[in-house]
Formats: sequence, structure tokens, C-alpha cells
Amino acid sequence: MISKSITQGFKFALSVKRVIPYIILDLIVFYILISFFSGFIGMIRSETFNVLRFLLSLGMFIPAFIIIGLVQLWINGAMIDQAKYFPRERPLTKSFTYSSSRYLTMFCALILYSVIAWILTLPKYIGSILVFALTLIFYYLYPAIIVRKRGCVDAFKESYKTFIRYPLETFVTWMLSVIITFMIVGLFALPLIFLFLGHIVAVFGAMMPTAVGVEFEPRTLLGSVMPGILEAVRSPFFVPYLFILIVALSFTKVFILGVQTRLYINARKMEI
Repeated sequence: MISKSITQGFKFALSVKRVIPYIILDLIVFYILISFFSGFIGMIRSETFNVLRFLLSLGMFIPAFIIIGLVQLWINGAMIDQAKYFPRERPLTKSFTYSSSRYLTMFCALILYSVIAWILTLPKYIGSILVFALTLIFYYLYPAIIVRKRGCVDAFKESYKTFIRYPLETFVTWMLSVIITFMIVGLFALPLIFLFLGHIVAVFGAMMPTAVGVEFEPRTLLGSVMPGILEAVRSPFFVPYLFILIVALSFTKVFILGVQTRLYINARKMEI
């Protein structure tokens, strides 16, 4: 069941029509992030750091990320619906329409899950362990909403029951999915990482002869690194390398949802 679900999830993600919505969303996210950090770097490099201006700038970006998160929830619902019918093809428009009909339930589950997760983070030392356990217990939360049309509270119950029946399968599948995701993203991030490292090392190499015996303060060190980062961003290779990373991130999002949904469906088939 584990290998079958992961294989199905990987094949499910090898689809341009499923990856494109996430590529578009991730492009918007990175554009906003680059705009924010460009302004932030400009503030740091100035003589006086304006805290009020920084907070106002931050306040403008927070609503944008909330909207993006809500849109991604809608896309996730459509992808789960797509995975429900895999390997059969289903029009993407129908999946998005169906996701719209289940959106309020998904949103309710998101709020309830977030509140529970926040409460579990409060205990010292064991908070992260409790949140990890919560992640596994409600691993099937959204597939239950989309695949079986469960209500908000019933979806939590359904996910819990499925996890109790297949705790080892859930954990191993989750772990393998995370490992595969890190491998894919890490591999496709290498060009961008080397681009930044190359420019930063070049800047430090140029500064070293004039900086012997000088003790760098955090602000001075940050100011020394920034020119290398800015040079990397201005490089003609930055955009194509960033796009390569975005494609990998978008692919892994579809992959994870595909694995979750197929594992849920395969688990239900074993019960019949």
C-alpha cells in the first residue's frame, strides 16, 4: 500500500495542468517576497532604520499572504479531487468547481486544525512532538472532506479512525514523502544556491585585503553580504534558476497531495 500510493502520487504529479496553478501562485509569492526584501535591504543599508516604515510595509504584505493561502486551499481541494479519479482523467474545471462547493468545509477544518495545533504548541519541550502527532492523526483530513464529502467535524473523526487502523503505513508514507520532497527541492535549488554563494564569496574575496584585523559587527557583516545578494538577484541567471526551483516546489505540492489522497483511497479499498 505504501509503495503503491507513493508511485501513484509521483505519476499523478507528472502533469502540466496540475502543476501550473501552483507555479502561478508560487511566482506571485516569490515576487512579493523579493519586493519585500528589496525594500527591507534598502532600509538596512540606509543610515537610519525606520521601524514605523518597516511595520507599515510588513502590514501591507500580510493580507496578501492570507489571500494566497486561501487560494491555495482552493487549489488543494481541486488537486485532491483530481487524485480521487487518478489514473482516469477528469477536467480541471470540474475539480475546481467541486472544490468551490467544499470550500467552506475545508476552511472550517483549517481554522479548527490551526487552533488545535496552536494549543498543542503551548506545553514546553513536548509541544513540537504533539504537533507532529497531530499532523499524522489528521493526515487524511482534507481527503476525507473531498473524497468522502465529510463535514468539518466528521472529517476529523474519519481521519482519526483511518490513522488508528494504519498508523505505521501513515508514518512511513509521510516520512518517505518528506524525504523525496527534500531531495527534489534540494536538487533543483542547487543552481540558485551556487549563484548566491558565488557572488557572496566574490564580494568577501574583494573585501578581505582591506578588512584584515577588522572585527565585523552583525550590522557590518550583514551590510557586507548584501552587495553579493543584490548582485546575484541582478544576475541574468537569477530568473531562470528561480523558475527551476518554483517548478520543483509546485511539483512536490501536487506529489504530496497525490500521495495523501491515494493512500487514503487505497486504505479504504483494503477495508472493503
